[in-house]
Amino acid sequence: MKTISTIQKKLSMATAGVAFIAVGTLSAGQVGAASTTFLDETDFLNNVTGLANLESFEDLVPDNVSSQRSSITVDDFTLSVPAPGTNLSVQSIPDFGQFATDGNNYVRNTEGLSMTFSFLNPVNFFGLNVIDWGDFADPATLTLSTDLGETFNIASTPTIDGNLLFFGLTSDIAFSTLTLNQPSTLESWAVDEVYYGVTASEDVPEPASVLSLLAFGVLGAGSAFKQKWLKHKASIT
Repeated sequence: MKTISTIQKKLSMATAGVAFIAVGTLSAGQVGAASTTFLDETDFLNNVTGLANLESFEDLVPDNVSSQRSSITVDDFTLSVPAPGTNLSVQSIPDFGQFATDGNNYVRNTEGLSMTFSFLNPVNFFGLNVIDWGDFADPATLTLSTDLGETFNIASTPTIDGNLLFFGLTSDIAFSTLTLNQPSTLESWAVDEVYYGVTASEDVPEPASVLSLLAFGVLGAGSAFKQKWLKHKASIT
């Protein structure tokens, strides 16, 4: 099993409390997340103002065959498919055009229409590699939706066997659940190298707390800048 080491990334800005005063109030219809998407991993990591956790499924025991599990739980999130499906499996050998992008393990979704990431604690940035999607169904679109009500297009068919896609998302409002969706039961696809965390610049409001904070006209008053450590690839030490 791989031990994911930590490295420092973009430690900046003072730790003194900084208040942002919102003038007036906003109605529910005016409150929404400002989101930015990325299709390049390096660009995504360079634009994350905090330090990110990295999950590459290296601490999990690989399954003997595909389609073993309805869910996979790691330290900070659970990856699942809709019941009664058991489309998920942990794989360590490249096969069917799928492979690990960090370490040896990756998660395969065999003929599954969706895959949901449920975090124990809200995050406001998320990124991952999607491997070998879109080489069967055409036309089709792979999307990511969040519990903030946003949906983003990641890629459309046709794609080639063994293709590699990266998608990253940052938001000014924290989210807890993200779901990958695609329309074909013919697809066998995989994910690996999942980045996630909270920006270090300021505390990020959760959706349920935004309206109450704005009602008082103060958003994040006295919040302290955070410093974290980036769990990055084992080869970088």
